Amino acid sequence: MKSAHFAILCAAFVCGSQISFAQIASDNAGNYGGGWTNGANGGTGFSAWSISANSSSNFYAGGFIGNPTNAEITSFGTQTFGLYANGSAAATVSVDRSLSNALAVGQTLEFMVLS
Repeated sequence: MKSAHFAILCAAFVCGSQISFAQIASDNAGNYGGGWTNGANGGTGFSAWSISANSSSNFYAGGFIGNPTNAEITSFGTQTFGLYANGSAAATVSVDRSLSNALAVGQTLEFMVLS
C-alpha cells in the first residue's frame, strides 16, 4: 500500500533577481476528519476532489485517510491521504483536483508528494 501526503502548494513570482512566494492553495489530510470521499473539499484554493475507483467482489480500490505508522511507514504526519488498488490488475483508482483559479503568466506551481 502506498500513501501520499500532499504538502503546501505554492506559486512563485519571479521578478528579476528577487523571488517571492505566495500561497495560493493548501490542504492536508487532517482537514477531513478521517473520511476522504469524492466531492470532498477540505482545503482552500482548490475545487473539490474527484475520486474514481473500480472495485468488484474480486478486487478493491479507493482512497482513505490513515496513519502511516500503522503500516510501519515513518516520516509522515499522523494523518495522510492514501490510495489502494489490490486483488487484480483490473483494480484502479484515479484522484483529480484542480486549482480554483488559473495561475497567472509567470507563476509556477510547486508541490511535494512523499511516497
